[in-house]
Amino acid sequence: MTENKSLNVGQQSLLGYLPATVIQNIIENRLDFGSRDSDWKNSMPQHYMMKTVALFADISGFTKLGEAYAKKGRIGPEFLAFSLNRYMDELINIIGKSGGDIFKFAGDALLVIWPELKKGTINLTEACQRAIQCGLEIQSKLHNVELAGGQKLSIKVGIGVGECTILVVGGQFRRCEYLSVGEALAQSCICETKALGGGETICHENVKNLVPNVFEYELCTGVDAYGNPYDDAEGRFYRIKRQLGERIATKADTYLMRSQFSSEKIIQKSHLLKSFVPAAITNYLDIEKESWSREIRLVSIMFLNLSISLEDTRTTEGVQLIQKITNCVQRCIYRTRGALNKFLMDEKGSLMLICWGLPPMSANDDHVKAVYTGLSLMEHLKEYNCGALMGITTGTCFTGVVGASGGRREYSLLGGVVNLSARFMQKSCEKAKEHKFKYLCLLDETTKDVSLLLLLFNKI
Repeated sequence: MTENKSLNVGQQSLLGYLPATVIQNIIENRLDFGSRDSDWKNSMPQHYMMKTVALFADISGFTKLGEAYAKKGRIGPEFLAFSLNRYMDELINIIGKSGGDIFKFAGDALLVIWPELKKGTINLTEACQRAIQCGLEIQSKLHNVELAGGQKLSIKVGIGVGECTILVVGGQFRRCEYLSVGEALAQSCICETKALGGGETICHENVKNLVPNVFEYELCTGVDAYGNPYDDAEGRFYRIKRQLGERIATKADTYLMRSQFSSEKIIQKSHLLKSFVPAAITNYLDIEKESWSREIRLVSIMFLNLSISLEDTRTTEGVQLIQKITNCVQRCIYRTRGALNKFLMDEKGSLMLICWGLPPMSANDDHVKAVYTGLSLMEHLKEYNCGALMGITTGTCFTGVVGASGGRREYSLLGGVVNLSARFMQKSCEKAKEHKFKYLCLLDETTKDVSLLLLLFNKI
């Protein structure tokens, strides 16, 4: 951080909730939304293109760990958060030393990109080597790490390279969402699915072609972990076995970027930075009490699957449609005082994690608001011919900070009620495919029972 005005504890902490790439784009005025509410809406969507190397790391064994801690009862999610944070702390440290910028947290997974220090300056060959070295170090230090009750965690890693577009959408009530889409991200996500289990690092052939003789590669053949045969149309995939050539010096580019941000500009742009961070944590950051965010709360959770595909991001009309759909979802959520915690998009589809019961908007009827919002989404999204499949659950979970203390982190929700909502959404997707539904909402018994006096339900 440079010069003059110093940042207070809350402002310093705020930077940990955003990728360095997004912060850089905001303070260099590549992303700007004006001063009025109407300016924010009219300025969306915005995007920024770059070339990058992407790494997708998915933690294996997290579900079993959560089930083991669930046996501890109400405090189980807090133990889960503690264990996950210790594991994440080391993972984030390895990524940071390798120059990676953690772009998104996706529950028990991370999406990492290697940033441009200056526009158009990235050396893709060096970035590929650093990304692979990062993947191998992750496997050497974090494979089969034993936590409580004999449960072990490991990681599957996928690496891709190519074009990347940072897309900013939303704007309702000055709330924005950032997404990263493009060739590099798609490759990394697909590569991760080709790993047969934790402990494997898989790269796309485009990565191998840039660093062909530095590592030992093994061509992936046969079927992947899901029993699907490898499709040459997606490209070839290689399992990285070990390093052959000399290691390239690690270079903490992201840490360097963060150290060069002007404190004065951070203070000036803090209202824009906060627009990307959940209000549930910014309220604590404002009073410099980040640790107070750790709670066991009664919440209602919605996992929402939208029929938006990566193909939509490749045309101006498609991006405008994503903006309209995001605005529609934001209006439906915020009318009932819900919170949009995550917005993810990959080759599998678009996913949102929405919650009712977070501070400072919690109320006794949050479960009813969640169901009403589901009905409202199904009605309003018809205008854009956008399918909506969802699962809603109610129960207690951990809410608070997940990630590295003092480093990259997010405000997240952990616990069985969150996992159950995701399963209900998956079940709604299966039911929709079977019966050709475009809109479907599945509820758990708790949500149904507490809402029974106000709403009517159909059992399926």
